Amino acid sequence: MKLARNLFATASLAAALGLVLVATAAAPAAAAETVYVHDAHPDGWSIGLGLGDPSGLDVKYWHNDVSGFDFGMGFARFDKVFSMYAEYELGLVDIRMGRGNHGVFYLGFGGEAALRDHAPKASFYGGTPIGFTMRFRAPWDLYAEFRPQVHFHEDPDFVFGGQVGARYVF
Repeated sequence: MKLARNLFATASLAAALGLVLVATAAAPAAAAETVYVHDAHPDGWSIGLGLGDPSGLDVKYWHNDVSGFDFGMGFARFDKVFSMYAEYELGLVDIRMGRGNHGVFYLGFGGEAALRDHAPKASFYGGTPIGFTMRFRAPWDLYAEFRPQVHFHEDPDFVFGGQVGARYVF
């Protein structure tokens, strides 16, 4: 049973990383045709709150209109842990919705470190965030994200996380 769980976790991580590599290879062609219609805040910093696993502070640096680096920290209510994460999110599909509003479907890769009350050392995770961000002409965005992850420790396992939240864009 333990071997099957380890094989499943390894295969799942390999599949997720394969998706990221395919998306990254296809991104230069897609980016060459991108028309930036979101003039209100095409790049820069945003800060907000996310609810889910973990719930807490979320900070994102948009290096263009659809992709960026996401950082956060908060508490996971199911595992009762404090965690910090960092991700790169590659915008794959930019949906124009008129009046300067648009939505971005993204796929990324990243990691998370968690501190538990009952464990003497930190736990580490690697994962692939899959999500959607709605960017408005007003300086706000809303997001929803699903995050399959592999938990790296003596007995690796496959876990899920995710958030919904809002950020103010500077």
